Amino acid sequence: MLVLIYAGLALVAVLAMAAPAHTHALLVRSDPPANQLVLQAPRSIVLEFSEPVNPERTDIRVLTQDGVRIDRQRPQFTADRRGAQQPVELPGPGIYTVVWRTLSTVDLHTYEGFFTFTLGPLRPGSFAQRAGVPGTSTPTSFEIAARWLMFLAGAAFAGGVVMHRFVLPAVLGLLSAELRGEWAAGLYRRWRAAAWLSAAAFMGGALWELGALGLRVAASTGGELLTVVTQFVTAEPARTSLLIKLAVPLVLLGLSRRPVGATVHPSFGHTASSIWRNSLSALELTLPSLMLLGISLTSHAAASGLPGPLLADWLHLISAGTWVGGLFYLAAVLAPLLPRIDPGERARLLGPLVQRFSNLALASVAALVLSGVYAAWVNIPSVQVVGTTAYGRTLAMKIALLIPLLGIAGVNLFVMRPRLAAAARQAVEATGKLLQRRFLILVRAEASLASLVLLAAAALALLPTARQVEALAIARAPLLLRQSETGLEGLLRTRPYQVGENTFELRLRHRNNLPVADARVEISFLALLDESTGTTTPAEPQGDGGFVLRGNFINAKGPWLVTATVHWRGQVTRLFFPVEPDWERGTAAMPPSDPDALAMLRKADAVMNGLRSLRQRQEIADGSGNDVVTFFELAATDRMHYRVIGGLEVIMLGTTQFVREDGSWRREVAPVAFTFPNFTFVEAASNVVFGPRGTVEGRPAQVVTFVMNVTGSRARYAVWIDLRTSHILREFMVARWHYMIIWNYDFNAPVTIRRP
Repeated sequence: MLVLIYAGLALVAVLAMAAPAHTHALLVRSDPPANQLVLQAPRSIVLEFSEPVNPERTDIRVLTQDGVRIDRQRPQFTADRRGAQQPVELPGPGIYTVVWRTLSTVDLHTYEGFFTFTLGPLRPGSFAQRAGVPGTSTPTSFEIAARWLMFLAGAAFAGGVVMHRFVLPAVLGLLSAELRGEWAAGLYRRWRAAAWLSAAAFMGGALWELGALGLRVAASTGGELLTVVTQFVTAEPARTSLLIKLAVPLVLLGLSRRPVGATVHPSFGHTASSIWRNSLSALELTLPSLMLLGISLTSHAAASGLPGPLLADWLHLISAGTWVGGLFYLAAVLAPLLPRIDPGERARLLGPLVQRFSNLALASVAALVLSGVYAAWVNIPSVQVVGTTAYGRTLAMKIALLIPLLGIAGVNLFVMRPRLAAAARQAVEATGKLLQRRFLILVRAEASLASLVLLAAAALALLPTARQVEALAIARAPLLLRQSETGLEGLLRTRPYQVGENTFELRLRHRNNLPVADARVEISFLALLDESTGTTTPAEPQGDGGFVLRGNFINAKGPWLVTATVHWRGQVTRLFFPVEPDWERGTAAMPPSDPDALAMLRKADAVMNGLRSLRQRQEIADGSGNDVVTFFELAATDRMHYRVIGGLEVIMLGTTQFVREDGSWRREVAPVAFTFPNFTFVEAASNVVFGPRGTVEGRPAQVVTFVMNVTGSRARYAVWIDLRTSHILREFMVARWHYMIIWNYDFNAPVTIRRP
């Protein structure tokens, strides 16, 4: 209790000097939003981070889908350094990638990520070369080892101070005066050596971590190591944290020069200079807590900016340090000196000592468990992410190690403690000697397991939390795809969007945005990786334009074409939705290429490249209910005209383009010269296989599926190839946050594209 009171006083003092810091500089918002479709070109890219970032170590790049960098100025930062604005002039419609890298001012890690957004329609056949979510750099084994060394040394020092100044002096009086003086002097010398070793290890771990982080940042940003480290040690809050980690152990070493007898406690019986000595004792008990606060200031708990998580993390460290450090003290400092006293006096010493330490350990474990449960509640959003994130798996490993550790502690508390107390009262030397040996074996085992628990804790401290990972991860469910055709619009919600049981909710509207309530709907599912036929099932009407179907219709990995056939007012309308749940999970099926399928795709490319003209209808959705419908007219060799429904209109003539917005045309230089035809699927395709056969607008067609690989990114494609002409009639694409269907028609029909 005394330790916790002193810890609270120290917290007030330190919080007055250093505000809580954030850990892991996460991208929390962007404008344009990540992975969305926009029709109005932004003048700048705005990024908002979860904490202040270092402007000198922040880089924002904007790339076209061809990989050309188009940002020309340094980003501008808000006064609090949480917001960055990157001026940009987008050359025209397309998919753009925003790549960012920044430096955390707390844990000194570099964090980087990227996202895409789409302006206007996609060019025919294109897709995002890079699409993803912000990510964080994985800590190296050197950084984990440095943090582990700090945890071990900090616990040994903090727990050792509590044992040496608070627990042990209360029971030394049970020894004879002659033995107490000689034995206590040896104990003091051994503790001094352990304290110096712990302090050196703690400060060495802090400097080791600083150097490892400096090397990482210098390597990732191209800076000089000395410059990077200098920035680290001069910026807040890292400066305060490092100052605490280096200064407090030195002060504690100075105080540790006082012998055990100088400690003032009511049970010790010392009265001389009591105010001064009590003040020194209070300071010596407070400083280890302050030393551990230096670690908490660079923890996940500080990221919230709220005092609750920071206090809980600090309490967690204090509790762990008191318990584990006490075990280290018993195993490494006290145990080697016990054989120097006779078994009877040893029994009289160990009984009360174990009693006092057990009470302290019990309180520490209770605080440790409560603060740990609170931290898990803050950092683990659901049980499911425990097995799917590195943080969750490491936490599970820590708990798995903690369970036997608590089991050994329970044996010491409920079995060994009463037996040692009885041996101390009865002074039974033979029995007491055997008990002492068993107790010390258990203490050493407990200390060894505790070291492994601290290793898991060191990894947890450097890994992004499961809540952070989930907040930035791919949205698992539901998937919302919007498609439209001949005045009908359908929004299909698929949840939980998995291979297996799903609920499909279709909501229909017609062009005046009124619900389609008197329709009959059938939903069919066609697997595109094999040659089997699809299944068709009627959907149940729910009223107000809603229809529901539940079942295990997506029953295998791979791409699927979901088709909603709407019978309404004597007409039949089909809405097509491309899906592949495992593509978003990163566990998609990748069958080996079939040479015959590859040959068919190569022939289709050649036939399409012999076209003089073509018309296309392209519909692309982002998985969140947004979509863009675009009509293209393409003519050899360098002409294209496209019109976005509800948006802009563009005419491209080689390197010149004309853009119409708000009724007026403007002339621009095209970012890349347009050429037609330019079908090159086979050049970037892998995993090319046959799918099912079917018909497209009455034409017999063979489905060929493949993976498009462009500059390190991938998208799943499927094309329907006319079995008579080898024309590509339909294109299907699934990439992260991009779901596209293209209809090709009017092959070699007259197309006239002129400048406006």
